Amino acid sequence: ETLPEDLPILNSPPDQIASLWTTYQAMREILKPLGLYIHKLDMDDRLSLKITLTTGTIILLGKTDPLLRLERFVKVYPTIFPSDSKIPALNFSFPFSFVSWD
Repeated sequence: ETLPEDLPILNSPPDQIASLWTTYQAMREILKPLGLYIHKLDMDDRLSLKITLTTGTIILLGKTDPLLRLERFVKVYPTIFPSDSKIPALNFSFPFSFVSWD
């Protein structure tokens, strides 16, 4: 028996994997209304989070309030980015703004 191909890749320090799994589950629900899915979720040694969506878009969330920052992304996504736009990367690690780049 093989594993499903759509399983996310989770990377974190060994002592943070349970926390990252819980965070992934919450993020999956936040992104679901937009029809976006997490391909990879990375937590670095500083506990900063980076999402790679199945579309290839990278979202940097930092380590402070990542779920709130992801909710901010969900709020602005439909109004700022056309549905057919390719977004290489977004940085939501800033407290009151975000940056997009190619």
